[in-house]
This record gives sequence, structure tokens and C-alpha cells, in this order.
Amino acid sequence: MKTKAFMYALVALLTLLASPASHAVLEPLEQSYEGPLLITMFSATRGQAVVSRCETCEEIILRIDENTKFYINQEEAPLSAASRYKGWSGVVFQEEGTDRVSRFRVFATNQRAPQGGEK
Repeated sequence: MKTKAFMYALVALLTLLASPASHAVLEPLEQSYEGPLLITMFSATRGQAVVSRCETCEEIILRIDENTKFYINQEEAPLSAASRYKGWSGVVFQEEGTDRVSRFRVFATNQRAPQGGEK
């Protein structure tokens, strides 16, 4: 009796594993671009980032809005401070399938003060 129940369970498990619905499909949520931050802020919560997939690739203009998160190293900072770090090394994350920057981070290990004031 136990052997028969085990066989049914095994067949059911193998059927589930073989079905296409059991395979997970990973879809990217963001595209990242690393390099000097080419950020222009038009207001405290609106701006744009110019990014490129490679040095010879076409530039892409992405929009920064009030939902975009800005980080200095690992610490979240106000968007209004972002333009002071223009040209610093960092990474921009584009929300997949949109022209929106979901978040961007500056690597503030540079030995110079940010543009427009002290840190």
C-alpha cells in the first residue's frame, strides 16, 4: 500500500516538474549603466540622465522624476543634491521598458568636494 502511494506521488511530482508552467522565467526589472554620472536637474525632483551601453554606443536620455531614488554610496540622499555630483563615477538604473531612472548612485570615494558646495 505504501509503495503504491509512493509511486502515485512520484508520478505526480515528475509530471509537475516536466510541465512548462513549472519553469520560472526571470525577467529583468532594471538596466544598469555605470560610468561618469551625466545628470542634469531641472528642479528639485525633475531631471535627466544621459547614459550609454558602451563608449561607442548611442547615448540614451532617461528622465528623473519624484519617484527616482538617489544614493551617495549606500545612503539615500535628496534628489536636489544630485547635480552637485555631475561627472562623478556612479551607476544609473533604468526601469525596464521605460525611459525612467528608478535609482542612481554616486560612488563618493572621490577626493574632491562636490560641485556647488561641500558634502
